[in-house]
Amino acid sequence: MGVSLSGLGSSGIDTGAVVDQLISLEAQPLTRMTHQKTIATTRSQALTDIESRLRNLKTSSDGLKDILLWNPVQSVASSNTDQFTAAAAAGVSPGAHSVTITQMARSAQDSYTWTPQPAASTLSINGVTVNVDANASIDDVTSMVNGNSSLGVYAVNAGGKLVLTSRATGAAASAVTAGATGGGLSAADPAKHKDGLNAQGTLDGVAFDQASNTISGSGSSPSAVNVPGLTITLKSVTTTTGTIDVGVPVVDRARVKAAMKDFVSNYNDTLDFINGKVNEKKQTNSDGAGNATKDTIDYSKGVLFGDSGLRDILSAMRLAVSNTVGTPGLPGTMNTLAQMGVSTGAASSTINADAVSGKLVFTDATFDAAMDSDPSSVQKMLGGQLGVTGFAQSFTALLTPLVQSSGVLDQRISSADSDASDLDTQMATLNSRLDDRTAALKKQFSAMEAAITRNNSQLQSLLSRLGTTNA
Repeated sequence: MGVSLSGLGSSGIDTGAVVDQLISLEAQPLTRMTHQKTIATTRSQALTDIESRLRNLKTSSDGLKDILLWNPVQSVASSNTDQFTAAAAAGVSPGAHSVTITQMARSAQDSYTWTPQPAASTLSINGVTVNVDANASIDDVTSMVNGNSSLGVYAVNAGGKLVLTSRATGAAASAVTAGATGGGLSAADPAKHKDGLNAQGTLDGVAFDQASNTISGSGSSPSAVNVPGLTITLKSVTTTTGTIDVGVPVVDRARVKAAMKDFVSNYNDTLDFINGKVNEKKQTNSDGAGNATKDTIDYSKGVLFGDSGLRDILSAMRLAVSNTVGTPGLPGTMNTLAQMGVSTGAASSTINADAVSGKLVFTDATFDAAMDSDPSSVQKMLGGQLGVTGFAQSFTALLTPLVQSSGVLDQRISSADSDASDLDTQMATLNSRLDDRTAALKKQFSAMEAAITRNNSQLQSLLSRLGTTNA
């Protein structure tokens, strides 16, 4: 504490050490308050982490009842994805469609020689005039052309040649690249010219001839050959007739499985974390028999040991995933999560620590069997039908009061933060008082030192006059 005093009247008493000891005794509450603050801040952080995990779990639970998850989708398969692909942009009539491609649509292309001009010049491309700076290189012209979409062409520097390619495909685009003139630009090289071509072939035996390599199910293709709701992308000429198979609308089982596995993963993560905090014991420096076992104690350990509120949350979660779901109209074979493939695991002769702690596992085969047997009941039980309260709605209702703004956990976190803040204030007050107390003691001992020194001096003077010395 910076105390520096000499001995009282050179008596050999270390007055600085005396002050340090006095202040140290009065400062002992600081150590206790520091430990209490560590406990409060650690508790706040642990509760924040628990709240975060519960929110993630709630998001997973909400996902199980998302109507989009259960919205029927149609499978669309191409017999050869290297030659053509297909996608359902809307509802498509189920069935098979035949496709042949005899010619792909392509863009027109011309090649030019570019000579930089000593003065500013112009280029006319497809009737659009653009200015060209003096001494512009072929790369400058390429950049200028590509930055102006109104020209209708793309430009590249191909081995020192300016190659212009129409932005559109189809036979009608052939005239686009031929319209480039201007100082510095040679005539198009006829040997390098490529005409634009239309895509040609048949769809379900009906011929198409169109500028685009996309056959749109909206009926916007020039040939009006299309399948409503289906978009076909042509990729290469076919050697044999290919097929597109459109399935009937069904729930995407793989997406539902992924949502259920996400729920199981977040449930287990939350369970593990809360269990870890509830079962983490506080540290002591004694073995219970009065024997010291360590010099220091980690006060961040065991801040939520045996917490009854958290134990209640764990109990409620375990009951929610194991109880029968009371959705009206569900058969007895379709009213528990275990019947959907979510359980603590199959029965075993050996003790499984994860099963004992209540961790869940997802069994694909069980879920598939339930979906094969009664997909409507699976959807209803999990909460995927509008207006029906299933498992997801009930589980979300359980978590909402815990994780909502100003909810149970928010209040506990605020309380812990308030405790830490109060301790900060108390420690600041005590430190200020200790500083004042230190200054007062130093002043008192300094005065005593001066008085004793003065008295010793007077005594020596008196003895000197009497002709004696102070033995």
